[in-house]
Amino acid sequence: MARPQLALLSATLICLSSAAHAQATTPKTVTKGGAATTTDSALAPIVCSLDECYQRAMERSPLIAAARLDLETYVARLREARAASWPTLSYSGFASILPTKRDDAVGNNPWTDYDWTRLGPLTVNEVSFALPLFTFGKLATLRRLADQGIAVGKAVERIAAAEMRFEVSRAWWTLQLMAELSEVSEEARGWLSKKREGLIEKRDDGADDYEPNDLLKLRMLEADFEGKVREAERTRALAEDGLRAAMDEKMGGKVVPLTARLQALEFPLRSTEDYVDLALANHPKLIAARAGRLATLRQLELARRQLLPDIALVGRIAHTYAPTRVTAGQGLAADPYSPTQSGGGLAIRWNLDIFRRLAQIDQADLRLRRAVELEKAERVKAIVQARRLVREVRDAREMIAIHETAMKAARGLLAGERQMHEQGFQEFKEVLKATEQYYRRWMAWLQAIYNYNVGVAQLSKAIGLDVDRLDQGAAAAGRDGGQDAGAAQEAP
Repeated sequence: MARPQLALLSATLICLSSAAHAQATTPKTVTKGGAATTTDSALAPIVCSLDECYQRAMERSPLIAAARLDLETYVARLREARAASWPTLSYSGFASILPTKRDDAVGNNPWTDYDWTRLGPLTVNEVSFALPLFTFGKLATLRRLADQGIAVGKAVERIAAAEMRFEVSRAWWTLQLMAELSEVSEEARGWLSKKREGLIEKRDDGADDYEPNDLLKLRMLEADFEGKVREAERTRALAEDGLRAAMDEKMGGKVVPLTARLQALEFPLRSTEDYVDLALANHPKLIAARAGRLATLRQLELARRQLLPDIALVGRIAHTYAPTRVTAGQGLAADPYSPTQSGGGLAIRWNLDIFRRLAQIDQADLRLRRAVELEKAERVKAIVQARRLVREVRDAREMIAIHETAMKAARGLLAGERQMHEQGFQEFKEVLKATEQYYRRWMAWLQAIYNYNVGVAQLSKAIGLDVDRLDQGAAAAGRDGGQDAGAAQEAP
């Protein structure tokens, strides 16, 4: 059987995608069969179903938290865009000292017309406000642009959630697969150990039917299964570290799937066209590309509207305090130099830097055209990926039955070879060949179930929905098409 490379890759990717945060050894709440129990060790085993592991990762993963903070940033930008239509207030103040003006002086000469021995304070305070009245659609466009930013943030969060679910699912099924492969390898190793002891006993007793090559071949086969046992243990430890890291737990502890047996997901496969339509409507990356295109469209619209003026209601209240000066009580219109200056009215603000504005419009138009092409490329990619994964899932489902048939055939062959050997009609080397074939076919069958489940998870990520829950709840089929799994695994 081929080495379970997908199993190794699953745990490796999730370890790289989720930071492992060391935590103090404090009591923790662990989900067991849907119930929360408190443990006294940070490295206590975590027993959870696939959904519980995923939910725990969604609640505690730093990557998911970062994606949610990105969304909050877009929400804050929307609040900022809405605040642009509210009145703005500003205040300015100034303080200094002034010499007293001589009574008979004009005030043109600062040295002779002022008495510098008599100084007084000078304070200037001003409060102004501006309320946009008519902006030719700039504020409305700005709000729509912020709305599209929120859509982009939600799509990015969905991308992170879909990736997290896929990685958690793959690692969870890896734990199941490695447990099953360890069980198969242990059984094979036990049988080989028993046969080895029998051959050694024959060798020591000088039995006539002892064949030295049989012991050599058996030891080579033992080494193969010993390597598989150790590989399964390493892969299982790696998957456990990955899952604990995804759930923001300290690595080094156990993660035990609530369902021990690896079972193929059972659900009715739809047509390829149905899955393509679902991908076009729900693929997170395609949704993000679509939202990005609409955002660049709003940017182009805003750039065009920047050519138009703004009309606002403005007001100003100012007061100057200078006791060393004689001031009049006139208003702003009668005396612009009056110490009390207040007023209000309509104002127009118009940036007439036309050439710069036109260049900004050209840039926004180029960004829009680029976004349109990116959306087209993402659409084609989503279609191709969905069609490819549907074919792979169909083939993987059929390969489960094919490998199961081969396993049963190898089991029958092994039973026959053992019986013939016990009756003296078959050499022991043929029994070893049949033994190796049987256990390899058994492992290949388990790997086929794993490949199928991972393929379903990939298809779910590609269309943005759980394909095994579109029509009905996720169900696990027996590995023998509904037959008892224990009976299917019974060794001859």
